Amino acid sequence: MENITAVLDYEKLISQVSGQEKEVYKALKAVNIIVAGRTGVGKSTLINAVFGEEVAKAGTGKPVTQDATWYQAKAGILRILDTKGLEAKEFAETLATLKAQIESARAASDVNEQLHVAWLCIDEPSTRVQDAEIDVIRLLNEHQIPAIVVLTKHGMNPGFSDQVSEIFKQEGALVTGVIPVAAISTNPAFPVRGLNELVSQTLTVLPDGAKNAFRAAQKVNARLKESAAEKLVYKASTAAAGVAVSPVPFSDAIGIIPIQVGMTLAISRVFGVQLEENSLMPLATGLFSSIGLSIVGRWAAGNLIKLIPGGGTILGGTVSASIAGGLTYSLGMTYVKFLSSFYERQGRPPEVSEVTELFPAYFKGNRVEADQPA
Repeated sequence: MENITAVLDYEKLISQVSGQEKEVYKALKAVNIIVAGRTGVGKSTLINAVFGEEVAKAGTGKPVTQDATWYQAKAGILRILDTKGLEAKEFAETLATLKAQIESARAASDVNEQLHVAWLCIDEPSTRVQDAEIDVIRLLNEHQIPAIVVLTKHGMNPGFSDQVSEIFKQEGALVTGVIPVAAISTNPAFPVRGLNELVSQTLTVLPDGAKNAFRAAQKVNARLKESAAEKLVYKASTAAAGVAVSPVPFSDAIGIIPIQVGMTLAISRVFGVQLEENSLMPLATGLFSSIGLSIVGRWAAGNLIKLIPGGGTILGGTVSASIAGGLTYSLGMTYVKFLSSFYERQGRPPEVSEVTELFPAYFKGNRVEADQPA
């Protein structure tokens, strides 16, 4: 029984969790977005509305030149190239910087370095499309980067979107969409709108490898987060099943529990649960303390079979792999459903204290069963 007890020795195992979380998170790849527009157009407001954090402050800003900066956030799955402005006197330098960044990304062998989509922001109240903005679209067209025009501060000139589409068409600059967006509400007459449309349009043009990262990074649509989180569950379930094939009775627990805890932490980040270093242990113990005994009991059955002489090792490994993969899948998918349900009801992710208080009961009443590992 000593080895079974060790399964719940979180202090001993927590040091392994960080690496497992990063490993699971790799399933999301990365999404890289260019955000361009004149100074004061509302780029930062738009970014914060879509991704739910002040990227420039929370991420690591790496200035390329005085005209552009890379920001990385959301645990590395989101990178944004922010141009500092398209004003006339600096535009030549800004365009040259943007071109250099595009060409550098094109030359990179790593798919995670590619530039996937661009948002060109034009403020709707200006009622004008500048030559600089047309030149940016032409540059993006030249390098086959999908371009979406975002009309910020929507509400002042509702007919402007049709005019913008026609102007770019006449100039031979191709855009994949013109989306009017009000990222914040200034008064009841001008509510937040257009964010869902921007997210949907962006997903249609992203390559498959970047879609899940974008689904996870955005905060506009909880159902899209659910889809991205499911990918993490599949990866973790497969990893847990692989570890469980170990022929040594009970030795697999040391590898399986960190995978399961790492998976739940990665899913938490997808849904925006605020995780600080001092909250990792409370979240892990809160998730597993109420459900751990049932998990250990079923997991132990496979390990006990390994003790049978002869074929017990092979049979036990097969049973343990099935149980480990299935239980990891069950835990992960139930946690995804819990977070998605909470997000849709409350319009925000839960606090760690709310997860530890509410999830054990939710798990018992809404558990997602899995006959086979994912």
